[in-house]
Amino acid sequence: MSKFSTGAAGEYSVVASSVSVPATYSALDVTPAGSVTVEAGTAAAASYDKTTSVAISAAAPVEGTSVANYTPAGTVTVSNVTVTPSNVSVATVTDAGTAYQLQAGSMTQGADTKSAFATAGVTVSVDENDAEMLVFTDAVTAQAVTASGTVTYVDPSLTGSLPTFGS
Repeated sequence: MSKFSTGAAGEYSVVASSVSVPATYSALDVTPAGSVTVEAGTAAAASYDKTTSVAISAAAPVEGTSVANYTPAGTVTVSNVTVTPSNVSVATVTDAGTAYQLQAGSMTQGADTKSAFATAGVTVSVDENDAEMLVFTDAVTAQAVTASGTVTYVDPSLTGSLPTFGS
């Protein structure tokens, strides 16, 4: 029994002798067939210059595929395309403005007014050496705030400006 392998589709009749199968499409004398159609939208025209040949750039299709790589020849032309430009206003920068800066504010307070709230008095304690003896001492006078000092506040300030636009 003779063995053979081929990359081209077709019908073969094998007798007890060898069969020669070409390895490329060009050796098979392939003639392209069919047609090319170009559909155009409204107000567009298209034309197609038919090709007189097809260049095959690879051998027979790889096993498991049905087509080989090829490059068609010819041209496709589209005409009757019109572009109508129109003018529009575009914003332009006429002044870049200035960078923004934040100047810190401040807060100060004047001195508070104070006055003694305990002017006289005594404190009592137990003598540590003699548990039965009470010790009386004059109380220390203390100061209390009787009026708050004036508070002065200065706002922080922001300087700078946005860009100016024109047309």
